[in-house]
Amino acid sequence: MGNEARFQGCAVVDDNEELAALMCDLNEKGVAFAYDYKASISPSRFMAILQDKGIVVGSYKEISWSGPKNWHLTVYEMEEDA
Repeated sequence: MGNEARFQGCAVVDDNEELAALMCDLNEKGVAFAYDYKASISPSRFMAILQDKGIVVGSYKEISWSGPKNWHLTVYEMEEDA
């Protein structure tokens, strides 16, 4: 299978351990995950889910676009319990 992770739609994203491991590995390498408000689940939204579950520990980067030459990079830190 190599560097591929099977993605079979939104319904199974939460239970896809292979995809979660791949996303965590990419995060450790400094990849910025795309945000797309039109997508039912974008890569950055998936990272937020993993972070909420405690699978992603620490921060992750999100990249988004709002017009020509108008890119935004946001870093989401893990919220600490009060």
